Amino acid sequence: MTVAQYQKVYEINNTTPDTIERMGWIICALYGKTYDQVNRMTSLAFMVYVSRIERALTATPKWWQPRWHFQTDATKITLGQFIECQHWLKNDSVQVLDLVAASILKVRGNHAQDVLMIQSAPFNQVLPAVTEFVDSMNKLVLSYKGLFEQEPEMDENDMPVVKESVHPFIDQYGWIFSATEVARHEGITLDAAMDLPVMQAFNAMAYLKSKAQYEKLKMS
Repeated sequence: MTVAQYQKVYEINNTTPDTIERMGWIICALYGKTYDQVNRMTSLAFMVYVSRIERALTATPKWWQPRWHFQTDATKITLGQFIECQHWLKNDSVQVLDLVAASILKVRGNHAQDVLMIQSAPFNQVLPAVTEFVDSMNKLVLSYKGLFEQEPEMDENDMPVVKESVHPFIDQYGWIFSATEVARHEGITLDAAMDLPVMQAFNAMAYLKSKAQYEKLKMS
């Protein structure tokens, strides 16, 4: 089963509550059948297809299949790769499986072309790698807790100020803004900042955040 087929199966699983109907639509998607063709199947023929699907979902990669090489350690990617993946992972990780996988290939080309290649790859080679990467990425973010968490603002009575929702600029361009600040700090271009090791970029961001807090304290 390819990545694209696995994503389709996942979508059907999440949108079709009835078990029999769900398997019928999956057979249609994987084997090019019409719903009428599936509906006219004998119970035996239907169960044969169900068994095939179950085997495909639990199969391990064959030793002769081409191996895809991914960087699953989030501490070894670039800032640009981190920003890319953080953007994709605003959505369900399976729905963006191909997008994330293309972003963490060890040998990268054009992202759109890499996505097309990934979609035809065996899902059981890609899914474990992306899952491992996402776990590593979450651990990386937690290790920089002070960088990503916002300190609560207090009013004149030392009570926490309830903040409004995140401004659309921050939601859409916050990471680009941060990368621009890192570029200015390092004295390099934005493109060069995107190529920095993510750990170096995060350390620069942590320094800049701490410096801003110190300067704010001096002015208060």
